[in-house]
Amino acid sequence: MKKPCQNDLVELSKNCVKHLKIRPHFRERTTCHNIRPLHIWPMLAFHAFVWAQNMELRGFARFLNIVREGREDADFLHFKSGTLSSFVAFDTEFSSRNVWLLTNDVALIDSLSHFQFSPTPPWLLYPQLGPFAAYSQGEPEYWELNVWMPFWKSLLPAERDLYIERRSVDALSYMSQEEWDDWVYKVRKNDPEYKERHDR
Repeated sequence: MKKPCQNDLVELSKNCVKHLKIRPHFRERTTCHNIRPLHIWPMLAFHAFVWAQNMELRGFARFLNIVREGREDADFLHFKSGTLSSFVAFDTEFSSRNVWLLTNDVALIDSLSHFQFSPTPPWLLYPQLGPFAAYSQGEPEYWELNVWMPFWKSLLPAERDLYIERRSVDALSYMSQEEWDDWVYKVRKNDPEYKERHDR
């Protein structure tokens, strides 16, 4: 069997990213932060990780800067550092970015873990529906069940508190405290710590 050269591996990685991007069952799993190992070429011990997440548009700029930092641009959305390669693919959905990263750079995965990349929150994505609407059908229902809730449930109680605290600064610049409280209730009504706090 012919031993693949570096160009073969690069081409394989690009095709792998394209494949991951269009596979329906994988696409459904990109709705929240997801990292999983991927054995690309086992006989060569060429292994990599797939990092996938739906994130706000403004978060994508930060994500891309982290991936670029200390790495050379080998090609469009292909970054290298020595023998380590990282490939990025993305599309737009729910006014956000679905982002896929294929990399064998463990340090990069560690760097990304220090930042919180959030889907677009409901008060920004569906302000026209208001905080009391039930997302019971269509796109809003799919978004809530498959994008927002997996992200929100993945946070620790303290992280949920901090998320709301940080977001309140921007939200209160254009909405009343009462309206903001209603949005917070919509997001947090099923959180055990929130219910305990407000049942006292």
